Amino acid sequence: MKLKFQIHFQQRIVERSIDVDHIKWAINNPDQTAQSFDDRVVVIKKIDFRKIKVVYIRPKEKDNTYVIITAYYL
Repeated sequence: MKLKFQIHFQQRIVERSIDVDHIKWAINNPDQTAQSFDDRVVVIKKIDFRKIKVVYIRPKEKDNTYVIITAYYL
């Protein structure tokens, strides 16, 4: 699995102290999943004592790259 981050989100990772492994875990093992607009997927995963919400674009066929739009702890 490869993750590609939008430019504005690269800054938010640091600001929000987001663990990239938590993003991967949420995508691979979501507790909740919802389809959004423009092929976007929203997942929520409980990790330890908090939840993380991740919005990403599904990879195209034969491509294992997930484009992360945003992620944050709820």
